[in-house]
Amino acid sequence: MAKVPAISIIVPVYKVELYIKQCIDSILNQTFQDFEIILVDDASPDNSFELCQKLYGGNDKFKFIRHEKNLGLGEARNNGIRYSTGKYVYFVDSDDFILPNTLETFYNAAEKTNAQVVHAAGWHELWQDEAEPVRQENLKTIWNQYNQEGFLPYDVVYRLEEHWKNYVTWSMAWLSFCRRDFLEQNKIEFLDIISEDETFNFALFCYAERYYILHDTLYVYRRRSGSIMMSNNLDKFSKSIRSIVVGSIYVKKLLEQTPKFNGCEQWREGIMNAFFNRFLVTHTASYYRDLDIDSAKDAVVEKTLAPFFTDGEPFVRFFFNGFNFYRRRSEILSQQNQQLNYITDLLIREQPAILELITAIKSGGRRIFLMGTPSHGNLGDQAIALSEFLLLKEYFPHYKIIEIPYMYLTDQLGEILWGLGFEKFLRKSDIIFLLGGGNLGNLWINEEQLRRKLIEKFPENKIVIFPQSIYFSADEDGRRELEISKKIYNGHKNLHLILRDENSLEVAQKIFPEVQRYLLPDTATALHGITDDIDVKREGVLFILRQDKERVRDDAKIQVLQDGFSKHNIPFEVTDTVINERVTVNNREQKVRDVLLKIRKSKLVITDRFHGIIFSFATRTPVLAFKSFDSKISSGIKWFKDLPSIFYAEEQDWVGIEDFVNKALFNEGTFAELNSSVKFDSKKVFFNTLNEIVRPNELEFINLFTPLPPVYLMGLTIALKRYLRFMCRFLFAIFVVITATWLNAPNLIKEFNQK
Repeated sequence: MAKVPAISIIVPVYKVELYIKQCIDSILNQTFQDFEIILVDDASPDNSFELCQKLYGGNDKFKFIRHEKNLGLGEARNNGIRYSTGKYVYFVDSDDFILPNTLETFYNAAEKTNAQVVHAAGWHELWQDEAEPVRQENLKTIWNQYNQEGFLPYDVVYRLEEHWKNYVTWSMAWLSFCRRDFLEQNKIEFLDIISEDETFNFALFCYAERYYILHDTLYVYRRRSGSIMMSNNLDKFSKSIRSIVVGSIYVKKLLEQTPKFNGCEQWREGIMNAFFNRFLVTHTASYYRDLDIDSAKDAVVEKTLAPFFTDGEPFVRFFFNGFNFYRRRSEILSQQNQQLNYITDLLIREQPAILELITAIKSGGRRIFLMGTPSHGNLGDQAIALSEFLLLKEYFPHYKIIEIPYMYLTDQLGEILWGLGFEKFLRKSDIIFLLGGGNLGNLWINEEQLRRKLIEKFPENKIVIFPQSIYFSADEDGRRELEISKKIYNGHKNLHLILRDENSLEVAQKIFPEVQRYLLPDTATALHGITDDIDVKREGVLFILRQDKERVRDDAKIQVLQDGFSKHNIPFEVTDTVINERVTVNNREQKVRDVLLKIRKSKLVITDRFHGIIFSFATRTPVLAFKSFDSKISSGIKWFKDLPSIFYAEEQDWVGIEDFVNKALFNEGTFAELNSSVKFDSKKVFFNTLNEIVRPNELEFINLFTPLPPVYLMGLTIALKRYLRFMCRFLFAIFVVITATWLNAPNLIKEFNQK
């Protein structure tokens, strides 16, 4: 009996004679080899299928299926599924290709998480017609709005409203790696329509309880002039109209027949409108670009819709009811309509928070503004924001701390806040603090652009940037953005920049000579000891590994460690400090505490995230650190040089790494006593620097009968010390004079009498 493969790879073949070899070879050259390839010839008019048989006919990894007539891409994929035997199913289009580690990455993610669907968050896009060689200048990376790895909550309303409806999720079949039994049990297949991926992935989104987002780019999608998606004609237009109707009927039935949607009629109507809208934009916008309505196109619409509507309703008017604007500059207008709907929904949801924020900004009294705090699921950034807020609250107890999150300063909500002229309500006495982190530079350009805007908008205010790492790339883009930042930063007369590593400080000294600069640890270090009062049993290893564009680690080293743990039955878990949900000011502290508790329960953390190190430090957990994209770890880890439980792997050989791991796992006492004796008072460090930045005489007078904030206490302490030192010296001088005079008094009297 033939061995059942782990993965069945389905490749529909149609008019791809030029590209098919590159596609198939990219599959055969995978680092993971337990697969079968099912080639489905959809009655291709060229020699594509014959070429496949000639090149791969003797390879037992292949199955060949041939359609007598062209049935379309959807049915070709369905037939591939029917003939597949693998545990997982993956789709590759025959004019595209995949990276060498694609199958291994998908398979490992699915096996470790037991996911029914693993969905990749990005892909590479190639703009060229020829197959080889690939021209790098035509290759670019496309990301959707997923910025973290992990499971999406199994809340279908949340998934469709927050991800599918708002175009966060992409629908291409080759982004999804699926369990075959899951597809069969739920009867999920491709429809015979254009963009059959849309309905297929819609069903995956609705049915998959374990839907895992993989933050990797593994697929190379080729855009070419002769492809199906790039051609426009009346025949395709007819198919597009039919696809909209058939797809809408499918989605409508799926929503109506699924028990979990009972009682959600209004919600279902919104999803239906979004689906209809989405298909309409995709399939008809390009046909209605001109001002004049083409009667031939109207005739096609009427003829295509006739089988679906038999009540005598004029088909064209019925079909475009509510969407007629698409027939006048449809691409522009459709985008405006989508934007309008999105902004309307956003305003309704965010109205209370916006009103509360505006009220706070217009309030009187003493104010400190903390701007640019995150709403996303990166818990490292959230820990920074939490620490900064708590530090400011303690340092300025008689000041109102007004937090303005990043989302209210950018995009649609930002347009509202800036449009209301909120900056006019800030007074010169208001002190502005900007979020710290590792995004000063052009790697995270949106954050840098906001920081520039705030620095320019408030030239009279004292602005303090909490500890940052600096990175500008050594290319034309990096040089251009650096010059912009240099001009804006150096142009502000009262800007204070805190750096969190020596490398960044050295860079800042060169590029920001007019800015006041300070060196402090990452703000999240102020969380040190926050879990000391929680008694837990430590066990196993926790891998905290980043999956975003800053990922540069050597995965082979990670695999060696994991294989070793598996061999010795040491439990381990792979996670990240990023979660797939929005984090608000109200739930931020709880989310941060949750991840800290998870780390505290581990004997050892292995990470390539700087905040993986800081969280381990905060919870007194031994941590093995690998290098990061820039110098934030190699330089930032110097703050913990006296702490033996923090080990930088890049500076050690395997003997040193193994020794550290063994101590952490089998000799906990090695670090426990040393950890408990370490005193790292971040608050004191930050308060000293804040006292240097924010002089006591710059602050407004406060009631002497109320407790003094740290800034005044520090100011008074310094003044009192100087006063006492002066008085001691003065009194001592008087004492010396009196004593000397008294001791010499008889001689003075005798001398006086003689005279």
